[in-house]
Amino acid sequence: MENNLNEPEIRSDIDFIYSAVMTDSDALEEAKMTLEVIKKTDPGVYDEMIDETISLINRALSNSILAAVDRLSDSPCREWVSLTEKEHTQIAIDCGCASADWVFYGAEVERKLKEINNG
Repeated sequence: MENNLNEPEIRSDIDFIYSAVMTDSDALEEAKMTLEVIKKTDPGVYDEMIDETISLINRALSNSILAAVDRLSDSPCREWVSLTEKEHTQIAIDCGCASADWVFYGAEVERKLKEINNG
């Protein structure tokens, strides 16, 4: 069974992940700028350590998962596919309730599920 990425809980989780990654990225950018200021203020003292740290920050920023989160956020809803009348009838037969009432009941249940899931 596939996950519906538009369910409110999943959408909320995607939004949270996006926000957390953005916050982390902003913090890394700020740390990078701070290190660059320190390096300019006191050249030669911490250059090697600062350069290594800035290199790690750049690598972390380039490996951001934001593109994947964006793809998940923009994922379209799957189109609803209804059962055919023949499928409704076959299900009723398979369940031992082949009267027209059960076929109509099955169609109404499907209509309500469609309404709930696709607005």
